[in-house]
Amino acid sequence: MKKLVLFFKKLPIVLGVIGMFLISCEEDVNLSENQYENQSLMSRQAEPLSFERASMSLEYFARLVAKSMKESSMRHAIKEEALKKFDGDYDILYHKFAEKQLSGGNFRDLLAINGTSFDRTIERLNKIAADMPLLQIAVPVNIEKWDTDNFTPLVAILDTDYDEATTKQVRAFDSDGNLHMLDVINAPDYPVVVISQNERLIPVVKGGSGLTENLEPCQIMQSTPYFSTVQNDYYLIQYPNIFSEDCGGGGGSSGGASGGACTTNNGFNFHLKIKGLRSNNIGALDHWLSGAPELRLNVYDIGDAAFFDDGNTQNITSKFWEPDGRKDMKNKWWTFSNVLFTWDPAYGDYVWFRWYEEDGGAFGKNQETVMVAGKEYSVPLYFRDNSDFLSDDRIYRNECFKDYNDGGGYGTEVLLYRLDK
Repeated sequence: MKKLVLFFKKLPIVLGVIGMFLISCEEDVNLSENQYENQSLMSRQAEPLSFERASMSLEYFARLVAKSMKESSMRHAIKEEALKKFDGDYDILYHKFAEKQLSGGNFRDLLAINGTSFDRTIERLNKIAADMPLLQIAVPVNIEKWDTDNFTPLVAILDTDYDEATTKQVRAFDSDGNLHMLDVINAPDYPVVVISQNERLIPVVKGGSGLTENLEPCQIMQSTPYFSTVQNDYYLIQYPNIFSEDCGGGGGSSGGASGGACTTNNGFNFHLKIKGLRSNNIGALDHWLSGAPELRLNVYDIGDAAFFDDGNTQNITSKFWEPDGRKDMKNKWWTFSNVLFTWDPAYGDYVWFRWYEEDGGAFGKNQETVMVAGKEYSVPLYFRDNSDFLSDDRIYRNECFKDYNDGGGYGTEVLLYRLDK
């Protein structure tokens, strides 16, 4: 996730500077509201939403959520809803949850009572929801051990300038409005609520058809939107059974070899399987604020240079995995046995693996130049705007794929994987 800009990345951007370093709790609320109101009035009819106003909106919303954490009923409601994992992670889409009826009113109303003026706060919350339809509340770590009766969590912000390559800390607020700075690499051993924008829902302009033509092979768009606004329908992307071998993929690589020196004669038409995944540096794989890592493997054929002639290549498969939580593969093997593809004689002796940590952003397809045997070729690469490249590996057909009793694997310490046949 080179830049967590998500919804904003697809729009023309007016960059701004954030100048909010606040101390007193009550002064924080008033100043935050006044700044938000002034900015909102100036740009109420202006498009697009600027980074500055988006950042102010995220902070304003986070402060309200943080203050609401004083109430155990609000803490319980957030935990209960996040555990439903509507998109596969512990996320709550505010647009859908705002009207959720709780004891004492709906969720939005119970947030608004923490503002200085109920009616003005309702108006601002509605404006934020309209500006940021993918606004979400998440509990990415330690949700299982959250004792909502006794523990009041911090509320952190994944800001519009969040960059996994450079961001070291993020802001968080406690229920009294005090500012805390949280390390992004080392996850805390307690629950944290995170305000961000959803990475899993895909906007499609009503009446448009721009999404399906750029979907990676094997991705299926829901037949009905998860929710809609005046301009867009928002869909969850689904994946078919991971054992399927009918999915084409995309990729490109100039990477080095992996695996051991042992070779044998495996022949052709065998099933190549993946046996597990592991990260010995999960903070580098994906920051804890983003929840469980979403891992994409693209495989393509380099066995015969004829497949690359005139910019053409044969894509073999594209697969996707996501553990239930980071703990499933942190410094230990997340074991399973999935068929990747059948090694057809047409593939020759080598295939290439390209791994990504897949994050939000628009779907797209580019041509990428790769080097094979000293010659450049152009191959199609499917991607999402904010995905992180992890590694390229050259897999030899006649390697001694093994049961890994020695603990070995392919890849790097950031992402290790096991293969078998």
